Order: sequence, then structure tokens, then C-alpha cells
Amino acid sequence: MREKEILLISELDNKARRNISLNSLFSREKFENIPIIISHDANAGALADWWFDIEKIDLKGVVVHFLVGEGVGAGVINNGVVFTGSCGVAAEIGHVSIDHEGPLCVCGNNGCLEMYCSSLAFIRYAEEHRRTNKNSKLNNEIRLSADLIFSLAKEGDEIAMECVKNAAYFIALGCVNIINCYNPDTIIICNEMAKGGAMLLEIVKENVKKRVLSTLYEKVDIVISSFKGDDILFGAAAVAIDYCLKRPNILKKTTIFGEKSYAKNIEAI
Repeated sequence: MREKEILLISELDNKARRNISLNSLFSREKFENIPIIISHDANAGALADWWFDIEKIDLKGVVVHFLVGEGVGAGVINNGVVFTGSCGVAAEIGHVSIDHEGPLCVCGNNGCLEMYCSSLAFIRYAEEHRRTNKNSKLNNEIRLSADLIFSLAKEGDEIAMECVKNAAYFIALGCVNIINCYNPDTIIICNEMAKGGAMLLEIVKENVKKRVLSTLYEKVDIVISSFKGDDILFGAAAVAIDYCLKRPNILKKTTIFGEKSYAKNIEAI
């Protein structure tokens, strides 16, 4: 984690929301002596997996939190330490190109993974393909959601099942890139697309197995997140806790609970 250094990457379309000054929002006048820590969402999610979900999944070594929601990214953690890269956005798997002639992404690259398997891409695909089968229950809805598509797929709706199969194929390509780049012990598929559950996971594993060396495939666990609640929110708490534990003196300086009384409590521990 780097101090006093911020890299902000935003895809906000509303120009009024661009160029937000974080320094003014979190100025020293407003938050005197209170440290402000900002983390990449997937990195926070990786810490949440490691700290809070370790009892459900036998986590060890290198774990990748594969965030597949409205955006696609990854957080890589090695024995409890997050790999951030030089600017805090390492493992930005969503912007790995899987088709150099594919559609232009807002990042400037062509054919980014995010454009094929995010929850937004999942919904777009369903909207385009539901018209091919008038009997699909997807046509009964004006607005589609990832939850609805997964629900209908589990009921056996052919178009919904095709949508899940398509998304799972591209999520598998993301897993292949993760395996070849980071050689992880575990990949945890998280966020909205994890709601595809066993149906999605089976297709993902089937396609990953075809595309990586057998020795690598046999040594990686690909699982669906079982985290209850907002893993990113828990991860944000983990980031702050981790920051403070590595800098215990910072707790004496804070004025959250009143500098004198809190410092006395710290000294008494």
C-alpha cells in the first residue's frame, strides 16, 4: 500500500461526476488526524475472502478474487498479502483483450473481457437473443436482470440457459488468463455473476480444463463465492484494519473517540 498517492480510473459517463477532487472531499480540516485509505474493490474483496471466508474454503498460497459484476476485475492475495502493482490496480483482468478486433472499450483497448462476461454484457446478450424464441419467459419482462436470467435458466428456459453458457465461456477465458499469469491455488468467482452457482461453475471448469496445461488445472480450485453479505464492504473494513495493525501508533493519533481517552485505553491494553 502506497501513502499519499492516488490513481483514479473512472468510467463515469456523467461529465459532472468526473474529475472529482478526493483531496477536498477528505480534507484534513474535515478529518483531522484520521487516516483515509482507498483501495481497489477487487483487492478489498480478496482480503475479505482471506480474513473472513477462510473457514469455508481451505485458502492457502495464492488466492484470486475474480470479481465479475457490472465490471470485471481481480484481486490477488499471496499468503495474506495483496499484490497491488505499482498503482494499486494489478490484475485488472477485465481489460485483458480476448479479441484484438473486438468492440472498442472505454479504456481504449479492443475486445476487453469485461465486454463479454460482465453482468451488463450478460443482460445485453439476453436482450438480443430472447427475440429468437418467442416461447422464452425472458420475453415476459420489459427489463431484464442477471438474477432473473439465472432463475429462468435453472427452470430450464432454453434462451436463459444459452445466456449462462455464453457468459460462463468468457468467464472461463478470464480464469485461463489468471491461471497462466498468477498460477493460483484458488480462484473465487464473486459478485453478481457468481449467482449462476453450480450451473455456471460446471461450464467454466469444462472450458478452463480444455485451455490450460493439465498439471496447472489439477492444482487450482475454481469455486463460487459463498460469502454472505457484501464482500467488498467487509473487504473495505479489512483494508482499514490491516492498515492500522501495521501502524499501531496511528491509533494513538486519531481523534475519533477523543485523543486523550483513546490513547489511555491503548496504553492500558
